[in-house]
Amino acid sequence: IEPKAMELLVYLAQRQGEVVTREDIEKDVWGGTLVSYDSITSTVIKLRKALQDNAREPDYIATIPKRGYELIASVDEQEDPGTHEGMQSIGLQHTKKPIWYYLTAGFLVVAAGIYWFVMSASIDPVVTDESNVAPISKDNVGYQTFETPSIAVLPFDNISGDPAQEYFANGITSDLITELSRSSELTVISKDSTFLLKDDTLDRIRQELGVDYVLKGSVRRDAKQIRINTQLIETHSGRHLWGEYFDATLDDTFSVQDAITKQIAGVLKIHFSTGQGATVARYFPSIEAYDLFLQGLDFYGRRSFEDLEQAKSYFQQAINLDPNFARAYANLGLIHLRHAIDGWEINTQGEFDKAKSLALQALQLNDQLAEIHFVNAFINLYQREYESAIRGLGKALDLRPSYADGYAMLAWVLHFSARPEHAEINLKRAILLNPKTPTAYLLVQGEGEFIQGHYADAISTLESALEKNPINPRTQIVLAASYAQANRIDDANWIIDQLLAHHPKATITRLQNAFPFRDDKQIQQFQEGLRKAGLPE
Repeated sequence: IEPKAMELLVYLAQRQGEVVTREDIEKDVWGGTLVSYDSITSTVIKLRKALQDNAREPDYIATIPKRGYELIASVDEQEDPGTHEGMQSIGLQHTKKPIWYYLTAGFLVVAAGIYWFVMSASIDPVVTDESNVAPISKDNVGYQTFETPSIAVLPFDNISGDPAQEYFANGITSDLITELSRSSELTVISKDSTFLLKDDTLDRIRQELGVDYVLKGSVRRDAKQIRINTQLIETHSGRHLWGEYFDATLDDTFSVQDAITKQIAGVLKIHFSTGQGATVARYFPSIEAYDLFLQGLDFYGRRSFEDLEQAKSYFQQAINLDPNFARAYANLGLIHLRHAIDGWEINTQGEFDKAKSLALQALQLNDQLAEIHFVNAFINLYQREYESAIRGLGKALDLRPSYADGYAMLAWVLHFSARPEHAEINLKRAILLNPKTPTAYLLVQGEGEFIQGHYADAISTLESALEKNPINPRTQIVLAASYAQANRIDDANWIIDQLLAHHPKATITRLQNAFPFRDDKQIQQFQEGLRKAGLPE
């Protein structure tokens, strides 16, 4: 068992029979460091695999909907003759809970599930060449070889002595990934994968990601000063190719990021095409606005309504300080889009109109940022403007040739626009760039398999997605339709019963906006599956 998974197991054992929230786990196991939803989920999955546990009918670790996790096995603390004096071992003995205990799954709202796409980037509008692309995998794709030199930027350590500054170190890391990913001569792994491997060894990182180089570093922030320390390491030899520390004022943060990017480009002998260079493509906001923006991103990643409201406040404050801050407009637009699609607001059309207005403002301020084209493409999809969405994503991918989420989003649009022949190859490219396959990619894959009538494949994929994130309502809905179309009616009914227990007003009609199909046959196929599964009209 990996060290972090072992820490979590010991933590759960110490609180046996107690529901432990994700917030508790972040605070006590990750030391207060903000981690992504998939970080904790993937660690739980590793434990379940080691214990040969089943998430749906657990003997050891139960998922408690909307609350957290509970170790339901009995725990014996006993002396281990094979250990040194005074050391203890933990013995687990599984205890079955009543069936009702784990049949209840929490649902946020019947939603479009957009939270998994948060700002990154990629290449051509529609990939059709299947050479050197990853096979789709339900866990990760393992070791890969790339057409260009490849790099993973690990999350920079926060050495400020203040856990509250973690958002700043993560923001610096994310921006470096973004800037490096603008070069078509370098393959840059998505932060969704690199952030999961923060504590792993160099050999493990090379095995998991297949990269040639790793960039590591640390950030110290004190009052108005920052120190950023960096190391560029060759993975196969462990040789340090370059390292440097930068002492600067907070106002020089962007200059330091550009200096790091240029140094790496020089060492690896890569170039940025016209329009791809950091100084060309980026707008430099005031440092105060940037700091507010990073705090907004921190809350945005936590996904609850309260966190979204906090993120909205930070983004709005950043705009008030710097009215030309395009990224803040784009992210604020994403929140309004989530409110409209996730059902947080009654006036969904009003929220959608706000999202559209903000996204257009961002585009007018800066059309050289991939994430802004991404947000506009998202809105185009829900307006059923499929070709505009595809063109917008093509622009985003041209600006950032290592935009994993851009490829996954493009696959999603192609599925809904009835062009499945190009969707799969784009999803494979997304997984190549983000090999610790996130739940969202499995959902895109499962939806595509359902659309093409490959119900057995869709069930396999979506069950894996549900294992990673048991409270994703979109996964449950598509899986229920897949079960029904495969004549597994009992399984389909089981999932719909869970949905209706928590959201009795959920209906087929209310789902229409969440699934923007272009083809009437696909709409009928989906609705037919949901009717068989027992979802009311």
